[in-house]
Amino acid sequence: MGKIRKPDEVATIDASLIVLTPEDGSEDAIGITTNTEVATEVQTETTDANKLLIKGVLKAQKKEKQTLTGIQITLTDNMTVLDLAKAVQGGTILRDEAGKIVKYTPPVVGEEETAQTKYTVDVYSAVMDSSGEIVKYEKTTYKHCTGQPFAYNAKDDEWRSAQYVLLSLPKQGEAPYEIEYVDELPEVEDAAEMVPTLGELTITTAAGTTTGKTKVTVKPAKAGGNSYKYKTGASVNLPAYNQDCSSGYTDWDGTAEITATTGHKILIVETTSDGKARAAGIGTVTSKTE
Repeated sequence: MGKIRKPDEVATIDASLIVLTPEDGSEDAIGITTNTEVATEVQTETTDANKLLIKGVLKAQKKEKQTLTGIQITLTDNMTVLDLAKAVQGGTILRDEAGKIVKYTPPVVGEEETAQTKYTVDVYSAVMDSSGEIVKYEKTTYKHCTGQPFAYNAKDDEWRSAQYVLLSLPKQGEAPYEIEYVDELPEVEDAAEMVPTLGELTITTAAGTTTGKTKVTVKPAKAGGNSYKYKTGASVNLPAYNQDCSSGYTDWDGTAEITATTGHKILIVETTSDGKARAAGIGTVTSKTE
């Protein structure tokens, strides 16, 4: 008999930090440091056992098989985190000039979220020693996470406890999760220190119904209370976040066909009620010819 080795042992506690990083790089990562509980549930598909019974006697059997398909992650938090809500189910967030959230709008009812962002979720837990000191952090990583729709509840004299559910679906050949140990937590910037950035709109065009007209489609949809403005030309430039777009642009209701020249560029800007830029995108015009 060979040697018997004592395994490595660590004592972990707390959900010290949860980081959600968009895998397409479209936005900054979100670092959640509030009182959060993380629950995970392995998702499997079961192939039933196949038993050969002859006159009540078991002659042979093929055992039941379970195939791991993903990990369901449930985040429970006593704070309302609208950035997390957007990450989980999509939608749009409206911010003021200082970058503070003033409104969150979920995806439109009856409209499929076709381009839901996938996130890598990192869960950090503290590793403690016998003196009560943190010696390192355990980091568990779940890839390709997408969320499920949800709504907030409220009750008199009770603090809200919100639940956010994500599903991690690893690709062929990938592990369901990874665990590593790090000396320190990554730095998380305070919201007040973050500089707001211009949101990105995807602009597509198609020939309109009459000569010289183009039909424009914008995704994602604008936030409630916001408006669209546009300009066209051989060359157009994106505005800066919060730039005043009150002049030099044409108001657009989001559906009317626009007069534009095929091959030119069209700039669509989502603005606040007072004309401040919040999101924008540029597309190439395709208009109807004679």
